[in-house]
Order: sequence, then C-alpha cells, then structure tokens
Amino acid sequence: MRARLLYQLFTSGTHNTVTGGKIGCEVETIFTDHNGSPLNDQAVTAFFDRAVGKHGCMVASTYRVHGREYVDSIRDRYGSIISKEIGACNIEVATVPLRRADVVDRVRSSLDDLCCVLGYPRYGGPILHSADSLLPLEPSPREMEFLALDGHEVTNMMAGTSSVQFTVDVSPEDAVVCLSNLATQLPLFLREYPQDASWKRYVLESKAGYRADRYGGPLVFTSLMDYCKHLAEHKVISGGRLAEEGEVRSVDLHQFIKSVWWYFRLKRYGETLCVEIRPQARGPDDAIPSQLDLALSAMGI
Repeated sequence: MRARLLYQLFTSGTHNTVTGGKIGCEVETIFTDHNGSPLNDQAVTAFFDRAVGKHGCMVASTYRVHGREYVDSIRDRYGSIISKEIGACNIEVATVPLRRADVVDRVRSSLDDLCCVLGYPRYGGPILHSADSLLPLEPSPREMEFLALDGHEVTNMMAGTSSVQFTVDVSPEDAVVCLSNLATQLPLFLREYPQDASWKRYVLESKAGYRADRYGGPLVFTSLMDYCKHLAEHKVISGGRLAEEGEVRSVDLHQFIKSVWWYFRLKRYGETLCVEIRPQARGPDDAIPSQLDLALSAMGI
C-alpha cells in the first residue's frame, strides 16, 4: 500500500518537471566559540533571537519547550532557510530551488550573512569529535524524538557531522536513470566523505533496531515503482519507535522519506520531483562549486 502512495507522491503533477531545471543546496556548518569549544545552545538561541529583523531575516518556524518559545529557523533576505540542526553547534543553510548559474552564489551569500550575524568561527572539518555533549540542555522536540529512538551516544555522534547536499529537479521518466548514473560514481563521493563510517555506526548502534540498508540503501532500480517498493520495506518512525505499516493510522510520507538515509534518494519539493545527492562532506566554501559539478556530472546532466 505505501509503495503505491509513494509512487503517487513522486509522479502526481510532476510530469512537467525538467531534469536539471532547478537546484537546491543545503549546507551544514559546525561552529565553535572563540576558545575552540563547540558552540553551546545558549549562544545559538541568542543568535536566532537577535538575527530576526537583521539583514532582512524573519522567523520561519518556532517550537515550545517547558513553556518557552524558541526560534527554530529563520528566512534570510535571499529566501534561504537558516535552521538548527541536531546538536547546538550545527546550523544549516538551505536555498530555495534556483538555476544552476545562481545556486552557488546564493548559498555563499547566505553563509556570509550567517557568519557575520552569528559572530563565531566555523569549525574547519566535517566531523567534530568532542568529549562533551553537543546536544542542548533543553532539546527541541525533534532532538527529543531522536534521543528517545536512538539513544544519546549515537545522536550526539551525528550532531558533530556536517555535510553539503544538493536537490536536483528530475522528471519521473529520468529519475531511475539518474539514480543509476549516480550509483556508478559512488566511489568518487565516498572517497571524500568520512561521515560514511559515522552513519554506518549510527545505524548499527542505535537503540531503534534499523535495518542495515536504511543508510546507503540499494543503488540500482528497474523502475520508479521498484524504487518505491524498496523504500516501503522500511518501518515508519512513530512515537519514538519503529512501527509496522499497519500499526500507524496515517503516515507523513515526506517525513518517512527523510528518515531513510540512502546515498541518493528521491523527494518531492513543491510541484517538482528531485534527486537528493547526500554523500558530500562540508569543506571550505570555495569547494561548493566543484561539489555541485560532481553531483551534476554524476547524474549525467
């Protein structure tokens, strides 16, 4: 049943999507204080509070914990969403879908604004190893769900990783071909993706009991429906545990898709279908153009 719903989600109203027509970029960045320690939740909360109204930033979403409302994400003057990732020190910038010629400049402008208003240095690598907990003293509802599902140790480990991801428009007719093209180039991505080991440890050591292929996943599919069938084999996260399909009254398909961490996966963005290219580590800002070139050339576009 869920496979058919996923197929409908990926195909309904998306047949006018032009492969490679628009691209979105998500960049996670780990920040430290001026002494080199991971940035704490008080500093990050203060940043989001003071950022509102500066440089055209507006509140995009909030959450409430113990009667207090926190800013979870803001929309900057370029239309990018700046949000809290899992862990206090990790902040994500996500652009709106843009033409290939514009996406790199847009994300770098948003990153420049973020660093200017935040006022703290960024960590130089994609993985921050820390003996201290990177999770806030008052976790967000999303963080509390991961803690309940996975446990502190692996959740804290993943809070110290940062990546660059691209979402590229793809027509339903081209989707499986593009995924197959990406599969042949996987070694190029993993060569500079140290998080691969962290993700494998996360899936293995989580208290949730994930299937091993919930991360990475199958790479080659005979059709879009075949992709949906493989995806639908995984259990839904519900109420802090993995649940069988029949145990959940209704499934948020978008959230389900986000909880299956394949190297290359399909997702719906508004009226378009996208391929998300995930295994790219956060490096210097000037590496983002070459990372985009790799993603697109690997897709064959």
